[in-house]
Amino acid sequence: MISYPATLPAPTRDYSLTINNSAIRTQMESGRYRQRRRFLDSENTISVKWLFTDAEFQLFESWTFHALDGATSWFECPVVSGGGVTTHQVRIQSGSLQAALNRDGGWTVTAGLDVEKTNRMTDDAIFTSLNGISITDLSNQVVATINEYGG
Repeated sequence: MISYPATLPAPTRDYSLTINNSAIRTQMESGRYRQRRRFLDSENTISVKWLFTDAEFQLFESWTFHALDGATSWFECPVVSGGGVTTHQVRIQSGSLQAALNRDGGWTVTAGLDVEKTNRMTDDAIFTSLNGISITDLSNQVVATINEYGG
């Protein structure tokens, strides 16, 4: 997997995340709706902004052209999602970047990124966060209690 160059600035944190739902909704004959999940994984979309010096922009633009095959390939990049900054597999939507020259001679580059997988918690981590105990520890406590009272 291609990695985002460590020498370039990471995307800034003022971006938005669009969570694409994998549900399908069908109206029934009765007028009510049935809703179901079509698949477990779904690509999410984030809008990002980079702030580059002129030299960094030249490197970034060249890197996307050569390493990312015209900005169409997947790559690993640090982005903010639930849980903070983590590395995700992303790709530039439609290979399209928007660049604007700033008054200071630097560049602001914006793009939409497809995110392969977001940083979601496991079922056990959700249970632990909500209840203050892991499912495994709770199970062990139940077994110990049953054994203690002769069950």
